[in-house]
Amino acid sequence: MRGFLLVNLGTPDSPEVKDVRKYLMEFLSDPLVIDTHPIVRWLIVNLIIAPFRSRKSAALYKKLWTHRGSPLLFHGLDLRNQVAGILGKEWKVELGMRYGQPSIASAVKSLADTTDMTVFLLFPQYSAAAFESAKLKVEEEIARLGYGGRVKILKPYFDHPRFVQCFADLARPHIKDYKKVFFTFHGIPVRHCKNSSPESTRCTVDKACCDTLREDNRNCYKAQCFASARAIAKNLGITDYEIVFQSRFGRDPWIQPFADYRLADIIKEEVESVIYISPSFTADCLETVEEIGVGYRELFLDGKGKKFHLVESLNSRKEWAEAVVAIAQDQGLA
Repeated sequence: MRGFLLVNLGTPDSPEVKDVRKYLMEFLSDPLVIDTHPIVRWLIVNLIIAPFRSRKSAALYKKLWTHRGSPLLFHGLDLRNQVAGILGKEWKVELGMRYGQPSIASAVKSLADTTDMTVFLLFPQYSAAAFESAKLKVEEEIARLGYGGRVKILKPYFDHPRFVQCFADLARPHIKDYKKVFFTFHGIPVRHCKNSSPESTRCTVDKACCDTLREDNRNCYKAQCFASARAIAKNLGITDYEIVFQSRFGRDPWIQPFADYRLADIIKEEVESVIYISPSFTADCLETVEEIGVGYRELFLDGKGKKFHLVESLNSRKEWAEAVVAIAQDQGLA
């Protein structure tokens, strides 16, 4: 048997406050997520975020939850099954979450009897807080298991034609009906971008710096987000669009432009219709369904906007499962 491991961020075991608190504490205690002094991080997570954010987050998760759990979980399981069907009987495919269940540890253990393992991280763009953290956790669990087979951890695929095609095909039926097109990506602190460059002092984190991919910014999250948006827009045949970043928290500087600020601007400009495409999320989650699909929608329509649309994520569509296998094959299966 050969092994194929899909990895995503994770989700609480339930939308109850205790489970959401447990999840947030695991997630935000990761030094690659909150990259400050360990004592400061402990104080922030345990005395500020966990006590005060858990209840609010739990209320949002309850809106999102289904009989199968959160979308991130059941779409991940369905994608696993789709990929297994495409690869065939000689492959064992598992899903592991960086935080929560099913864990990366349990997924790696399930693949212990395979001769080799291909690891596909469901983060199209590179970031230390998501891609690198998950990669290191996979490597840690493989080493702990003493796995002897060949391991291939695939690279980010932010501009791979099959990834681009999947998002473009989802947006294409709707794009012509909306005046304003936003590509929205999860935000990260500015220092995460700077630290991703081998010559971080050259990183200016502005459009002039991020609008092209070069050797010195090859691992820059923002530059890869720009590349994803450019490729999808080109596939759609559009040139009038904006790139924004959402979901920031804390007081540190985060990459801009901010999605909520730009939404406020277009409300003032009396733009009547807006569509959001979110290519940093391969499955719908709180940040897409609730933050954009509910929160931004309400703000826009309350501000006298007429039409609002969020393009669904790739989730567990057959075309995305086929693209996952194609991307893996192009990068070289283990």
